[in-house]
Order: sequence, then structure tokens, then C-alpha cells
Amino acid sequence: MVRLHVERVQPRRALPCPSGHLRRWCSFLPLTTARPGRMVTQVLKIGFRAFPVACAWLAAAAACSPESVVAIDGGDAPDRPVDAADGPVDAPVDAPAVQVDAAARCAPGTPWGTPRLLLSLNTPGNEIYGRLTADELTLFGRVADTELTISTRSSTAATFPIGTPLDLGQSTMTFSSPTATGDGLTLYFLAGARIWRAHRTSRTSPFTDVGPVPELAAAADATTIYLLPDESALYISTSVASQQILRAARAGGVFATPVAVAGVVGTSPVVSADELTIVFSTRTFSPVATNSIWMGTRPSTAVPFGSIAEVPSLDSPSLDDPSWLSPDDCRLYLRSVRPGGSGGYDLYIAERSL
Repeated sequence: MVRLHVERVQPRRALPCPSGHLRRWCSFLPLTTARPGRMVTQVLKIGFRAFPVACAWLAAAAACSPESVVAIDGGDAPDRPVDAADGPVDAPVDAPAVQVDAAARCAPGTPWGTPRLLLSLNTPGNEIYGRLTADELTLFGRVADTELTISTRSSTAATFPIGTPLDLGQSTMTFSSPTATGDGLTLYFLAGARIWRAHRTSRTSPFTDVGPVPELAAAADATTIYLLPDESALYISTSVASQQILRAARAGGVFATPVAVAGVVGTSPVVSADELTIVFSTRTFSPVATNSIWMGTRPSTAVPFGSIAEVPSLDSPSLDDPSWLSPDDCRLYLRSVRPGGSGGYDLYIAERSL
């Protein structure tokens, strides 16, 4: 968040520019050009470049000339001190805060870029899943067709190492489709075709309380599952033959009976945290078996997904499935057997542009 506020106001006095990187953007604007709507629009659109406009608008709000000193919290101070010749200094004016999403890493709705191989995670074997926590520091996967793995990193700027086996205390069972809450403390997964769950008390603690989710016992033909970060719903895809996607809402710690997601036919669904975007794959068997990645959006959860279309930039002539969608809708992890990988299924990441 960037907070703008008036440090001091001197009518009809030259505006001292802040020092540092803001100096080159400092300018004087006529008061008539500074309107609140324009200031907000400019700030949200181009960030610090709206500094002069914000300065003029704040001065207008203070009923004085636009020649006011504006500072940015945590940033540079004015490059000259206040002296007695300047006359009396007005009391500070509390101006409305202007918030800018400094963490935004893409422009919503922009096309997906070409998937790139995640070299640090892939081996000559199969990397079937890449499911992350909300902070993108822990990744749950599956290798060797039966074993769940966990991989951690210190920051999003670092790469994930090869995952290590995840001890769930059930060595004779086949696990797949790990999907975790945003904090990484609750993990859902498939044991065979049944939906199971495990908990842990911290990121460094082992998972315990491993067992089936009783109210979802009827979903016995699940092939993949995908959990919303807040654990409010679980998306379930059934057999490849039926390509049906279900949603089980959760309230009071209990899942309701899964219901079909209207208008969506496919498998391997991943869903945005606000449930306004769904990415999934559809399988065709002629002339060869291929999976294509599709996406649908909607303006509200009160209506079905619409604008459903294939996403060519994510597809290859081989098998492709989405695996995880970041909370900001900017990064999509997927698995693919496309040429150029490390062997078998490999993990890739696609990103939206700025």
C-alpha cells in the first residue's frame, strides 16, 4: 500500500520536489486539472507517476494552492528543511489514503504466456501434480505413480527442489491428487478413488489424523480433486469417460453432497479462489489420445461459468492438464508430456503478462 498525505501546506509557495527517484516525476499542475476521480485513476493505472496529480488534488482538498509538500510513507523526505522565512506552518492535513496493489503481478484477464518447464522439479520419471500453498512456498506433488511428495522454498524468487516423500503412515496405499488449504495445514488427497484428509499443526509438523472424509464416501469414482484455499468447497472430477465435474460445498466443517458444475464438461479442474475462473482439460481419443486445456469465467458465483473456450497458448499435441492456479490468477501450473521435457509427465508454469 502507498499512503499519500500532506506534510505541510504553504499557500502560494513553490513545491519542493522529493529527493531520490521521485524527483524526475515532480512537476507543477494547475489546480483545475486535479480532480479526485482523475487522481485515483492515474494512481491505480501508473503508480508513482501520478504523484504530481495527487499533490494537486490534496492541495485542493485542503482549500489551498497546489503548491503543497506531499510525502510518501516510508519514502524520501523533502530535500530542504522548513525555515522561519517560510512563515507559520499549517497543521498537517489528513488526506484520504490511496491504495495501490503493489503485489499485483499481472493484468487480470490478459492471455496466458507459453508454458515453461520447471527444471528444478522434474526428473526422467513422472511429475504428476504441482499443488501449492497460497504463499507459493510449499508444493505438494506426486511421483512414481503412487507416492506423494512435498517441496519447500524460502521465497517465491527461489526454485523448488525435487520433492521428498510425504509420510502419511499408509505405505501400502496408492495416493494421488494432493490439494491443500491456503495455509498448508490441511491436505486432501485421493487414496485409490476415495477422498481422504490429513492435518498438521504447523508447516514443520508431520501430518496426522489421516483418514477418509466420511461425508464424501459416495464420491467413489473421483479421478482428481481441487480444494479452495479457504476450504469452503472441493471440486471433484469423475471418471475420464463421463468427464463430469462436481462441487461439494463445505459449511460447519462438513461437506454437502457434491453437485454438478453447470455448463462444464471435462476433468482436472482448478478454480480461482473467488470461483470466477475455472481451468480444466477435455480428453479426445481420435486419432490419438490428447488432453486440451479449456477455461471458463463468470462475473458472479450466482451464475454458471460462461465464455468457455480452449486456450491454445497452453496446449500441445500431447496430454496437458492444469494443476494449480495462483490466488491472484496470474500463474498456472500444469503437467504435460509435451516434447522438450525431462521425461514422462513434467511440470510447467504459465504466466499472464503485466
